[in-house]
Amino acid sequence: MLGLSINKISHLFGVDSGSVYSWIRRGCPSTPAVGRGRPAQMHFGFVLTWRLKRLEREGFGNTDYIANYEKMARERFKALKKK
Repeated sequence: MLGLSINKISHLFGVDSGSVYSWIRRGCPSTPAVGRGRPAQMHFGFVLTWRLKRLEREGFGNTDYIANYEKMARERFKALKKK
C-alpha cells in the first residue's frame, strides 16, 4: 500500500484534505499528480516521519502528544490494510 490518496492520508491522520495539501506545499513527500484524474499519491511511512519531525519542530516534542499521534495514525493504517 505505497500509493495512498490525499483523502486516505487525511483520514489516517485525522485532518481534512486541505491540511494535507498544505503539508505538501510545506514539503511533505508525495508523488505529484500525473494528468487529469490521477491524483497525487503519498506513502504512509514517509508522511508519518515528516509529520512527526514537524510536530517536534513546532514544540510538541516534550509531551505525549507525538507518541499518541503516531499510535493513532499507525492503528488507522493497520485497520486500512485489513480491508
